[in-house]
Amino acid sequence: MFFGGDSLGYVDIVLGSDLCWIKTVEILTEVKFLDEEKTHLLVTWTERFCAHSAVKGLIPETEKLVQLSPFVKLSWKSKTEASI
Repeated sequence: MFFGGDSLGYVDIVLGSDLCWIKTVEILTEVKFLDEEKTHLLVTWTERFCAHSAVKGLIPETEKLVQLSPFVKLSWKSKTEASI
């Protein structure tokens, strides 16, 4: 059901914490990372993870992150330029 068995574990939390950004990057780049045909088991795990009571409601909405992304990109750019 999950990476470590029947309950959420360390690997689930680590990978799950990046799901919102993975979905955001998919929208921004128009590249599908979680493809039902190519990564069926990972997509199924994603749905299970997001529906789990310990996680539900904690993952930021993808649309909000898409709106935030220009500011994040600008921040990264200014930090990169400052380090040069």
